[in-house]
Amino acid sequence: MRQRIGQRMGKGTQAAAYRARVGLSYPPGRRAEAGEVVSDLPQASVAWLLAEGWIEEEPPPQPLPVVAVATGEGDREKMR
Repeated sequence: MRQRIGQRMGKGTQAAAYRARVGLSYPPGRRAEAGEVVSDLPQASVAWLLAEGWIEEEPPPQPLPVVAVATGEGDREKMR
């Protein structure tokens, strides 16, 4: 199912990521297929796209854990 988004879209971008639930065409000449995650949807359109169920919010990626690695004898002493 493809939906054409035209006049209703405003300018600007949204930093958050959204998963398209249907194929979407949006300015400037962009396309998102169903299941694709995008972060460049026009900010003015995000609310109504969410309300219509055409997109859903994508949770932000989880940061990777930081692990200390000892590389030599002196480093092992510092880590204790």
